[in-house]
Amino acid sequence: MLTAILVTLVLGLARAQNPVVSFSAGLSHHQAFVADDNVVFDQVFINEGGAYSSTSGLFTCPVSGIYLFQFHALSRESSNAWMELYHNADYIASVFAHAEQDYASAGNSAIIKVTKGDTVYIKAVDATGYPVNLYGATDEVYNTFSGYLLAPVFEEITPVGK
Repeated sequence: MLTAILVTLVLGLARAQNPVVSFSAGLSHHQAFVADDNVVFDQVFINEGGAYSSTSGLFTCPVSGIYLFQFHALSRESSNAWMELYHNADYIASVFAHAEQDYASAGNSAIIKVTKGDTVYIKAVDATGYPVNLYGATDEVYNTFSGYLLAPVFEEITPVGK
């Protein structure tokens, strides 16, 4: 009994020091967007830590740390695939693809420091005459958004009077 309690405590401590936060989601249907729409990736492949919302498209950081985010896009024929990665209200990176009478794809990634409670999400960018129109189907998921914690960051608190 004591051994089981010790193993539980050690595993709990290891999990607290090395938390697992990861998500990966895709777009399971065709979707057109206008400027500043959040892109909501509805098909969740993994969501360890429960930080990604498939209803809002927001990743809400549960553990402060260094994170890797990746996003990929495939446009429908003669349409744009222009999306931007945001950390809270701050622009981080873009993808853009366009081809006349063909599909076009793009992908990008970024490693950023994210604090507990911050949000990371993808927004559509609408270019005049070429709306964002992403390709998708339940058995053809090309548009994806993924992220995972590379390393937690524990902020040191300076004792009062030091």
